[in-house]
Amino acid sequence: MQAVDYRRQISAGVAYLCCFDARFHDEEQDQVLALADSNDVRLRRYFMYESPRAYRDAVLAAQRAGNLLSGQVD
Repeated sequence: MQAVDYRRQISAGVAYLCCFDARFHDEEQDQVLALADSNDVRLRRYFMYESPRAYRDAVLAAQRAGNLLSGQVD
């Protein structure tokens, strides 16, 4: 709701929410996605991997599957 309040306060057309996810597993938060969508907030979630190698392995796995990691844009 912070992004929504800020957008209303300054009368901006768009609000962004950037979430750095430090949970143990990389999985979407459906309630956060729904809240952002219902309030016209653009959400980017970035999972914090335990190491650079874990991140590189995840990137390669996503590429092989034809996907992007959370937060990535093409």
